[in-house]
Amino acid sequence: MISAPPRTTSPSSAPGDGDAARTVTSPADVALLADVHAALTYWNAQEVALVADLTELAAQPTTTPKDFLRANGFHLTDLVSKAAAVADQLADANDLAGALGDRLEAFDQELKHLDTAMARIDMLADIQACVSNVTSAMAARDWETAANYVHRHLLRTAASPAHQVSATTDDLPDSLQFVFPHASAMEADLRRAEVILKDTRAKLKDAILGELQDADKLDPAERHVYLARAFQLLPLIGEKELGLDLYGDHVAGQLAQKCAEAAKNLDQLDAAANVQLLTKLFENIAMLIDAGSASVEEKYGSGHLLRLIQRLHQESVKQAIILLDGWTEKRRLNHILSLASQNVDIGARELDLILSDQVLLIQRSFLYHRFVRHRARQELAAARTATDPTLAPLLAQISNPTSRLSPDDGIPLLSAFEERIKQLALAYQTLEDTFFRTNVQRAMRLDQPLGGTPLLSSCVDDVFYLLKTSVVRAVATHDVDVACAVLQAVEPVVRHEFTGTVVDLVGARLALFMAEPKAEVRSSMMMHLNNLQQIVLYMPKFLDEVERHAARLFETAPAPGTPSPSSPTDSAKAAHVQLAKRREKFSFCLAPFNKLAHALSHDTQSKLETVFDAFLKSKVQALLKHLHTNYAMNEDEYTQLVAAQQFIGNQYKFTTAFASLVANTKVELLGSSFNVLLLIMAEFWIKEWGRIVLSHRFTQWGALYLERDVRSFTAFITTLAVSTSGNDRDDGDATSALATAAGAASNTLAWAHALREKMAALSQVLTLLNLTSPQEVLDYWGPNAVSNVPWKLAAHEVRAVLRQRVEFDPNEVARVLL
Repeated sequence: MISAPPRTTSPSSAPGDGDAARTVTSPADVALLADVHAALTYWNAQEVALVADLTELAAQPTTTPKDFLRANGFHLTDLVSKAAAVADQLADANDLAGALGDRLEAFDQELKHLDTAMARIDMLADIQACVSNVTSAMAARDWETAANYVHRHLLRTAASPAHQVSATTDDLPDSLQFVFPHASAMEADLRRAEVILKDTRAKLKDAILGELQDADKLDPAERHVYLARAFQLLPLIGEKELGLDLYGDHVAGQLAQKCAEAAKNLDQLDAAANVQLLTKLFENIAMLIDAGSASVEEKYGSGHLLRLIQRLHQESVKQAIILLDGWTEKRRLNHILSLASQNVDIGARELDLILSDQVLLIQRSFLYHRFVRHRARQELAAARTATDPTLAPLLAQISNPTSRLSPDDGIPLLSAFEERIKQLALAYQTLEDTFFRTNVQRAMRLDQPLGGTPLLSSCVDDVFYLLKTSVVRAVATHDVDVACAVLQAVEPVVRHEFTGTVVDLVGARLALFMAEPKAEVRSSMMMHLNNLQQIVLYMPKFLDEVERHAARLFETAPAPGTPSPSSPTDSAKAAHVQLAKRREKFSFCLAPFNKLAHALSHDTQSKLETVFDAFLKSKVQALLKHLHTNYAMNEDEYTQLVAAQQFIGNQYKFTTAFASLVANTKVELLGSSFNVLLLIMAEFWIKEWGRIVLSHRFTQWGALYLERDVRSFTAFITTLAVSTSGNDRDDGDATSALATAAGAASNTLAWAHALREKMAALSQVLTLLNLTSPQEVLDYWGPNAVSNVPWKLAAHEVRAVLRQRVEFDPNEVARVLL
């Protein structure tokens, strides 16, 4: 049966032990955790008893309500009273739970206050220890130990918010106030320690700088020791900017001193020494940046190298301008530019030296600035992601819209040296144009025949040497704008003053020879024809070599001044866009040379066709008498002709006459020109055979004979073709001959391919003549053709050829659906 919970004071008794149990249900009486456990156990027991009574009542036999109430009325009354008592006890338990929660929350707050207070005490103890150790180290002039303890304090201060560093214990509960020192005393100790450490920082800084000042009187090696010490100690006491500035000034001073010492001897040296010294200057700066990267990263943190890069770049610009001014004066650049503007002749050797120096200066400047900006861009990205507050002033300066610094790399957008290099590039373009133009004109004036066969003159080799020199030199600047400017300057000279002159000379000599066929005129005509063909051969080689050298213009590294994207993906896209733009610009400037090469090839073909029509056509026509033109033959006649080898290519009289006809021409012309002339002759014979086909009737045996006749001619004329490798002159160099053997074989195959192309239509005529029936043409023509070779003949031409077969009915030919 349920009864009211007993109220006892024994903490060790268990519920259910009567008066010996301590079961607390009032929140005010809870003093121990055991009281909570005892109350919970008691209420669980009450719940179990109540449930048992209800179960017992529900298990009785079912009766009417009256009988049930009559039999269990007293029991039910007792259960109701017990349930009311349990409800009251549960309400007390709810109050107890709330009170316990409040007590636990208060206890948790007290623990937090205790932890905070302990942390403050530890911090104060650490600061006091730092003060004690710093004071001892300063007294012993042990700057390293003192700096390390100051650095330790700075790290703690940076890791804790300012209000925590200077907070007192006033917010602690009364129960904890007695544990800790008085708030004002703790605050005073903290402030006193901070003042001592701040004063120590200032003294350390003065001591380090004082040692450096005293070290000025020492030799460079000993001074370097003190500088290295300062470089390590200054970041420990929070003077990172000062440490980097001192180191940067020291290195810049050394560079300036070395340049000044080297400049003492420059007056006795030529201008090339200035270029060499400038190269060494840039190389030294690059090595200093690479060498100092790890040390600065270790002692100063990520992103701080940018400040050193800025200082070194500032000094490099200053020294580079001094060297450039010295070079300009030695080379008399302004005077040379004045002469060029007045079209006064300038010595080729002097001009070549100036141009070579200019290229090196522009190239070295381009490579140096690309390196510096790339490294600065990396350091700026690291600085922007770092949490070091000492970087804030530098980042603010770079982000300032009025600053001359690039927001992408922190380097000046356009330094004074870069401006001077731009001016130098313009001067270079002017002088390169002058150099090329004047020397091409000189080469054309001094043009003279060269020895050997076939005959050539000197102008082609001379001009192409000048062309290659100027263009490759411009490409070597690494500046696509400079390279394109030079290409655009030399192309009109090549087109008008060189190739145009050669084309005009060929036409003039050809006309003169037609009017006055003398040997010396013929020799001059052939020489200029060879010159024209040699230009056609040289031009692709020149373009290939330029493309090979131009690969340096299309490197993926950003050019100086190229904006830096915000992410690696954007960087890759931007690099690709910049690369495509450079390629497009260069290809646009190189395209006129490709067009000129094609135009000259057509001019050469046209001039050789004129030579054939004027001097060889009539003689070749006289050889047509050797052709067998009776094609309406039977099998016996065909057999006799085959047995006698009466094909045109096998007839001794024809082959001898033809070889004799072209013998002199073969010696006079370049091999490639002679091969073109052979193709022209072959094309003439092809046209003659086409005329014969349409004017003669053919039996099956006659068609077969004509096919073998054409094949024999093709084999014969192929034996006359000259193996060439692009340079047709025989200079007797065995090594050169071996080196060009593969090229010669390749060109011979190309000539054979060209011959097959010209004979394509005739080959299709022979195929038609050798069909067994008109309908068989559908195996070669139309959608059911066994091959996809395009036809050179139209449908009416196919029918015209088929009608020449004696065996084919014209009506059946007409019914073929083509």
